[in-house]
Amino acid sequence: MPTELTSSLANASCPALEDLALLRDFDIEERLALAKAGSSVLVPEGREVIAEGSSHEILFIVLSGKFQVKRGGVVVTELGVGQICGEMEMLNPPQASASVRALTDATIWRITRAQLRQLLEASPKAGSQFVRLITETFGARLDQDRN
Repeated sequence: MPTELTSSLANASCPALEDLALLRDFDIEERLALAKAGSSVLVPEGREVIAEGSSHEILFIVLSGKFQVKRGGVVVTELGVGQICGEMEMLNPPQASASVRALTDATIWRITRAQLRQLLEASPKAGSQFVRLITETFGARLDQDRN
């Protein structure tokens, strides 16, 4: 399992979260609430963070490094800084639709379904804005799958 680093935006190990264009519509308090809800994790090159067909409840945002996404053994895309992964299983939980493996040493910010629920309760504005972002990403991925 990846090593937990921090859950605080103020901590020097998570400044990338506050600089992501993905979160440009979040004010500083919303970004801080988001950072506190999840955690930054170091992922070594070659580590699989999601296994196709597995059951998991984790969504992550790439803070550094690159990941390869495979479905049925076929590479479907690569993910880089600022991209979300795991949104399909967060919103539609049965099984992971693809495998995701680190192509380089990387850092991700991750949040579990339970942590997302806590965020929605503790900071409804930040939580609902993040859920909107997740659903937009989910919709875009469904459109890609259709093409």
